[in-house]
Amino acid sequence: MMQNMIKVAVAMLLLATTSVAIKTSIVHKVKVGGPSPGSPIMMRFAIDLDPIAQSVNLVPSYTKVISGNFTSPLPASIANSASHAFNYGAAIAPAENMLVNATFLYRDDATGIFLEIAMFSVPGEFGLEVESSEKVCTATIFDSLYGDGPTTEADYVIHISSPQSGNPPVTDKRLRKEESQVEDIFAAEPTKNRTLACGTIATRFTAILDPSNYLPGSGYFDVRNAMIMDNYNMGQLTCIGSSLRREINCVGFNNGAGDQVFYVTIPPGANNVSYTMLKGMPGPTANKPWPCTLS
Repeated sequence: MMQNMIKVAVAMLLLATTSVAIKTSIVHKVKVGGPSPGSPIMMRFAIDLDPIAQSVNLVPSYTKVISGNFTSPLPASIANSASHAFNYGAAIAPAENMLVNATFLYRDDATGIFLEIAMFSVPGEFGLEVESSEKVCTATIFDSLYGDGPTTEADYVIHISSPQSGNPPVTDKRLRKEESQVEDIFAAEPTKNRTLACGTIATRFTAILDPSNYLPGSGYFDVRNAMIMDNYNMGQLTCIGSSLRREINCVGFNNGAGDQVFYVTIPPGANNVSYTMLKGMPGPTANKPWPCTLS
């Protein structure tokens, strides 16, 4: 299926500009033709919260389910493990195309803990990612796989403990510098929509970056009204990604229908954009990335 060729990026959320966000992830590769994990028929997660917080609470407005169906709903609140409560997580089954793409947010306003969690299963790999603040907690993921091939199931436990001693800095200094530069773009008018425009009149990509659903000054946004045109090829796009600090990916059908799909990549910083046309197998990529401006 055409949809099986589309790998959608995971949106990341930073709740305060004073926090340094780090990503923890486990990714399993799917091997074809031998005893190995297959695309999971069920994925489950649980949050094991040390007593550094009484609980973390779901923020429903941040929940996005692109593919998959929760067979048990996301708990409104998850208590710490010392409470001996129940219902520490949820389960999600893949959609008919065997894809899972879901992101959701748990946070505790009293301690500043936030956990942006993404569960995904795409052709060739599946896993779970957590974005958190190294200043207030340390996130560790433990996983268990059951079954084999078509019976694979995946369980994940997200252990949240006190921050590591000294709050070690992010090792990628270049990324840290890029994040600071991106924050400056939104600093003057943090609630104003921005227009991202790339390319020329005949070959162009445009999108609106709308920060209204996020905390002012966080630098996060929803991508709206995205479209691409390459001469006679054009399409309306759906984009996954909420920050110029991370890669954003967009997908959409060429001319609104058919078996050709645009797969657009916007790298961190959004200085340029490139795309691949998917048709069963990846097709040609634009000769070179199109330069972008943000206004």
